Amino acid sequence: MTQRIINPFVFGQPVPPSHFIGREMVINNAYNRLAGQVHTSIAISGEHGIGKTSLLHHLIHVANDEEWGQNFGYNLFCFLDCQAIDPFTPTNFWYRVLEGIKQTNYSFSQHEEIDRLLAKPEIVATDIQRLLVWMYQQGVVVVLVLDSFASILNKASTDIPESAIVHFLSGLRALANHPEHALTMIIATREPLHFLLGDLVKKYPGSQFYNNFAFESLGPFTDDEIASWLQQSLADVDFRFEQAQQDFLHHIAGHHPALLQMAAYHLFEARRKGPLEPKTYGDIVESFKQSARHYFKLFWSEASPHEQVVLILILMRPFVDPVAHPIHSDEIDQHLDRLERDLNRLIERGLVCRTADSFRVFSSVFDRWIINEVRTENETEFVKRQVAISSETLHRAWKTLDTLLPKLTFDNTTHSLAWRVERPTSTPTDAASSPKPSRERDPSSVPVVMLEERFEIQQELGRGASSIVYKAWDTKMRRTVALKLLHSTLFASEADGYELLLKEARAASQLKHQSIVTIYDITSVKDQICLVMEYLEGRTLADLIRQKQRLSWRQAIALVEQAAVTLDYAHSQGVLHRDIKPANLVIATTGRLIVTDFGIAKLLNEPQASQSTGLRGTVMYMSPEQVNQQKLDGRSDLFSLATVAFEMLSGSLPWPGTSQFEIMKYIAAEPPRSLSEFKTPDADKLDPVFQKALTKDPDQRYQQGLEFVQALKSAVTS
Repeated sequence: MTQRIINPFVFGQPVPPSHFIGREMVINNAYNRLAGQVHTSIAISGEHGIGKTSLLHHLIHVANDEEWGQNFGYNLFCFLDCQAIDPFTPTNFWYRVLEGIKQTNYSFSQHEEIDRLLAKPEIVATDIQRLLVWMYQQGVVVVLVLDSFASILNKASTDIPESAIVHFLSGLRALANHPEHALTMIIATREPLHFLLGDLVKKYPGSQFYNNFAFESLGPFTDDEIASWLQQSLADVDFRFEQAQQDFLHHIAGHHPALLQMAAYHLFEARRKGPLEPKTYGDIVESFKQSARHYFKLFWSEASPHEQVVLILILMRPFVDPVAHPIHSDEIDQHLDRLERDLNRLIERGLVCRTADSFRVFSSVFDRWIINEVRTENETEFVKRQVAISSETLHRAWKTLDTLLPKLTFDNTTHSLAWRVERPTSTPTDAASSPKPSRERDPSSVPVVMLEERFEIQQELGRGASSIVYKAWDTKMRRTVALKLLHSTLFASEADGYELLLKEARAASQLKHQSIVTIYDITSVKDQICLVMEYLEGRTLADLIRQKQRLSWRQAIALVEQAAVTLDYAHSQGVLHRDIKPANLVIATTGRLIVTDFGIAKLLNEPQASQSTGLRGTVMYMSPEQVNQQKLDGRSDLFSLATVAFEMLSGSLPWPGTSQFEIMKYIAAEPPRSLSEFKTPDADKLDPVFQKALTKDPDQRYQQGLEFVQALKSAVTS
C-alpha cells in the first residue's frame, strides 16, 4: 500500500503557529510593547492574504509560551473576529469579549462578575472598566486581539448610527488609556487605522482613537522568508522544489504569503506524482487561478481608479509598439511617474514589484486575470471609471489596450502573458515578407544565450523604455548581479550615439562610492551594451515617504546629506545624474542611502551632452534648466535634490500644479511654496534655505550639495 504524504502547505485557513515563518521585526516590536510594565496598543495593517490573522495567532502563542510580561503581571489574550459580530452593537461586542475572557479559565474568581455582566441587557464601557481594573489589581492585563476590525467601522451605516460607532471607539480608547493600564489592544485591518478613521475624525473632531497606537505594516515576504518557509515546509518529505520550480512559484504568486501557499500546494500535488512535464505547469496555473480568484477580485475591486490605471499601464508597457499603437512606452513611463504615490501604494501592498529598471505586476496570473476583467468593459465604462489620466491620453490608452487584448495569451512555457500572433508592423505586407520585431524596439530579442556563457540568468527583473534587466549569477566572480541591457534606441538618433553611450557607461562605472550602485563590468552583446551591476535589495525613499507621509528634520537631513555627498562626488568626476527623485534613492537593508540609475548618466565635459537633447528626467523633480531644455551642470541635480528634501519635510511637492504642464510652468517661473502651508516644524527657519535652493538662476543657488546641507542644519539648530 502506497504511503500517503500530507501536503505541508496551508491552504484556505490561517497558518498554525507551528508552521509560522518570518515577521521577526514585527514580533520583536510586539515584545517591546507587551512585555514591559507599560503596554502600548498595536495596529497591524496589510493586504488581503498577507498573513495578519496568522500573525495574531502566532503572537498569542509566542507571548504565552515565553510568558511575556511575567515580571509585571499576566497578559490574558482574548481573540475576537470582528466579522463574526452580527449584528454589531457595543453590547454584542462586549458579550463576545466577556465570553472570551471567561473561556481562558485563568481564574474562576472572576467568573461571578463576568456572569453578572453577561446577564445585563446592555453593557457599556464603564461596566467593563470596573472588571478590567479589578483584574489588573489581581495582576492581570487583558490584551484584546481584534481581527478584521474594519468590519465594525463598515457596519456604522447599516447596524447602528455613525455617532454610536464614535461613542463606542471613545469608550475603547478610554479603557486603553486608563491610568492602571487595564486594557491593551492589537488590531488588524487591511488599510492603516488612521486611513480608515480619517472621515470619522473630520466629522467628529477630538482626540483620535488611534493616537496611542504603534503602527505595523505587513508587506510581502522577503526572499529569505520564502526560502525559510520552503525549507521548513518540505523538511519532512523526501523531495525538494528545484530552483526552476521555485522560480515558477515566484512567477505566478510573487511574494504574497497566501498566494504562495496556494501555488506551493498545487505544485506539491503535481510534484509528488513524479517529474513535471511542461503541460503539468499549465495545469498547475489553472488550478492556482481558480484558488486565487477570490483574492484577485478583492485586489482589483479595492484598488482605487488611479491604482487600476497604474496596473493596466504596467501590464501594457512591455507590449506597446511606438509605430503600431496609439500610446507610446515613454508616455506610459511619464504617467507612472505622475502616479508615483499610487504606484508606491501598490508596491507597499505587494501588488506591484519594483525591478532594477521598471515595474511588473506581482503575479503573471493576475496579469491574465486583469486582461480578462478589462475585456468585459466597454470604452465608456472604462473612461468613466478611470479618471487618473487626461481623457485624451486615456482614450489613446484604451485604443491601444483594445488593440492588444485579442493578441495576448498566456504562455504555459514562460508562465506569462505573450503575443498570440506576431506583433503588428508599421506597414501592411504579406505574411511571408513581414519583418520580425527589431532589436531597436525590443531589448528582449537580445540572445540571452550569449550572456549565459558567463552568467546564469535567474529571472527577468523588469524592462523600461531604456533597458531590460535580469537577475543573474556571475559564474566567473561567483556572486549575484543585475544585468542591464541598454536599449539601442538610446543611441539610434545620433551618428556616434553608440560610442558616446558606451563612453558614458564606462565613466559611470568609474564612480567608486559607497552610495552609488557599483557597475562591475561593461560588455557588448551584438549591438547592445550590457552593464553588470551590483544586485541591490532595500526600499526606496518614495516607499518611506509613502509610509510616513513626512519625515522628521533629523531623518530628512541625514538622508539628504548622504545624497548630497554622493552627488558632489559624481559631479567632481564629471558625471551628471539628471533624474534625482525619491524612486532613485534606495535605502539599503544596512540603512545606507544609495543613489541608483547612474548607469546612463551624462558626462559634463561632453559637448553633445551639455546641450539639450530632449526632455529627460521626471517632471516633478526637474530643474528650470531641464524644463527649458538648457545647458545642464551639477546644480541641476542639486535643484532636484532640494525638491526631494522639501517633499520629505512636507509630504508634498513645492509646486502646486496637478498636471505635468502646470508643474513645468511653476518650476520655470514661480517661487516654491512655503513649508508653513504644510505645518512643517521650523518652517520659518527652513523656508529661506529652500527659497535659495529652488531659485531659478543656478548662480543664485547653493553651488555644492554640502553647502545646502549645512544651511539646513544651521536653520534647524539656530
